[in-house]
Amino acid sequence: MLKNLFKQLLLATTAITAMEAAAQTTVTFIAGKDAWIQKQNVTSGYETTNYGTSPNFRPYLWTHSGVPTVGRGLLQYPELAQLPSNAVVSSASLYIYCDIISADMNAHNYNLANDNSIYISRITSSWADNTVTWSTKPTSTSTNQVAIAATGYRATTNYTVDVTNLVQDMVTNSSFNGFQLALQDESFTNLYRNMTIGSVDNTDPTLRPKLVVTYSIPAEALHFDGSDDYVQASTYASLNTGNDDFTYEARIKASSTQSYIYPTVVSDRNASTENGATVFLVPGTDEWTMGKPWININGTNYPCASCPSLTDNAVHALAVVRYYDTLKFYVDGTFQESRPVLSGTGNITAAGDVRIGHDLANASNTYFNGDIAEVRIWNVARSASDIAASYNKTIAGNTYGLTGYWRLDEGTGQTAYNSATGNYYHGTLGSSTSVETIDPTWVTSTAGIKRGIGSSFEFPFNAGTIAQGSSYTSTQNNSTSNGFDNDLGNTSDDIYYKFTIGSTSLVTADHCSSDLSDTYMYLLGSNKQVITYDDDYGPVCSSFKSSISVNLSAGTYYIVSEGYGTNAGNITTNIAVAASTGTPIARTASVPDQNHTPAQSNTSALSPAVAAAIVSYPNPVKGYLNFGENVSAYTFYNAAGVPVLSGTQAAGVSTDALKPGIYMLKTDNRTEKIVVEQ
Repeated sequence: MLKNLFKQLLLATTAITAMEAAAQTTVTFIAGKDAWIQKQNVTSGYETTNYGTSPNFRPYLWTHSGVPTVGRGLLQYPELAQLPSNAVVSSASLYIYCDIISADMNAHNYNLANDNSIYISRITSSWADNTVTWSTKPTSTSTNQVAIAATGYRATTNYTVDVTNLVQDMVTNSSFNGFQLALQDESFTNLYRNMTIGSVDNTDPTLRPKLVVTYSIPAEALHFDGSDDYVQASTYASLNTGNDDFTYEARIKASSTQSYIYPTVVSDRNASTENGATVFLVPGTDEWTMGKPWININGTNYPCASCPSLTDNAVHALAVVRYYDTLKFYVDGTFQESRPVLSGTGNITAAGDVRIGHDLANASNTYFNGDIAEVRIWNVARSASDIAASYNKTIAGNTYGLTGYWRLDEGTGQTAYNSATGNYYHGTLGSSTSVETIDPTWVTSTAGIKRGIGSSFEFPFNAGTIAQGSSYTSTQNNSTSNGFDNDLGNTSDDIYYKFTIGSTSLVTADHCSSDLSDTYMYLLGSNKQVITYDDDYGPVCSSFKSSISVNLSAGTYYIVSEGYGTNAGNITTNIAVAASTGTPIARTASVPDQNHTPAQSNTSALSPAVAAAIVSYPNPVKGYLNFGENVSAYTFYNAAGVPVLSGTQAAGVSTDALKPGIYMLKTDNRTEKIVVEQ
């Protein structure tokens, strides 16, 4: 059998970014709201005045025109409400800074022989920063309140406060009304005590408070009842691997009670011709069954007699690999057995729809009872080391050879999203988007792998509906240790933001305020398809920081922020919405830097599904080039017009074997100039 040796060389150099099953997510909240509320010990206008735009807020007791006055600070992070309801908070730190730039003589932490220690407590009722006053102040609770010790005279102390228990209480009670900062002793007889804390309205960004939360969530999976449940996704070209390599993977927790004789994990067999493959278990009592895994290729069965029983109510990672004409079985990252593919039986040319939990080609005998997650289909033979390294981790959606990736961790809804880059064949629970009895159910299960907010398309930061004239800003750090995933473009981790616009609008997104100096940005539609992207010198950032300006029709969209290459750090993402002008903002520079990729912009106010051409990225490229879609064939031509690299059925390819230079790439329906860097 003729094999593409070059493909094997590519596999040897493939790097996979993965996240541990037990990993935690760290999120930084900066876009807060706060207010200062005051009351005097005589009736005055203080207690009915709103101080929501003060550059600082002060838990204090002082005098104004000789009248004793008490003050408190209120602080809220509305985005905190996006934490999953089952989040387990391992740490939460509130950073507050002394406002040392205020012109007020009291702009320090004062302690004039009296105690200015404060409590930070949890607010239990709603309030608005632009209207709240002492008279309308929210309620609070002393449960798990945190004490901050007194300072010295005219101290400029900054604090990192452990508010882990307070944030966990907010999650547990689904009450995210924020923190109250008040003196421990508010008696009017004990004056001249003050802490001056920079507010979110302070002119110096370094003095604004921030909240950093690290948390984990129980993993999600889909539970199949063993009677009639399944997930279905449409067939696609890359399933037709011919006589070439493939890999099927999944994490399962199979019940010891199976009602059918061939409970199926995943199948793409054609219901009419049986062309395709199905991975299933066979409960029984002899050495060939006993809940062991099998694979069927085009109607021919191949058992794994050496494999352990997987119908034991325990979590297992199963992988079946075809390498040339040999099948290899792996359980929990460990090789179990190999078996030859019978001559003339393994040519997959007309695979059917993908079914998870059922085989449509053997519809009456194959329903699965148990939990399934992390279903992956590849058109390459994964190595033993690759499988061992990632069987208990999520992987990057743009990993070479990955053609289908259903994580099954959404936890809600009727859609099982396909996370393989360029593959938009998402799964549907049951036969339709309506709730049915044949739908599997979302469950907390150790078969799944934990992920956190902002880490993926399925778990984005939710900016909500952004009205025209409004904007949304968030700063997050995409360092690997913070638990974000990598699905798009560069090798640095991605941060996902979801937003909705109610009418045709001009949307401008940018990284202009980011600490990270070289960034990348993508705009995605609700089907995960890339609408446009930018590297450097976009329409509003005159630097290597990304920005996009595009007219979009009403709907839900996603911004994905990452660093160029392996760059990681604080990325500030700003999304502004304005009335549609019919023309996006012009680019700020025409001379790119060495890392520049021209922006691909949608200038139409019509449906975004047809507004932007699909392009390969990143470009220029070092390493893996993503085609932006699955293609049936591709060819690279050098400057002399000589074909130098070609292949079939792929969503991308490594360019490591190409010399640095300019190439013409031809795929199914388009021709592009690709710059390969060294």
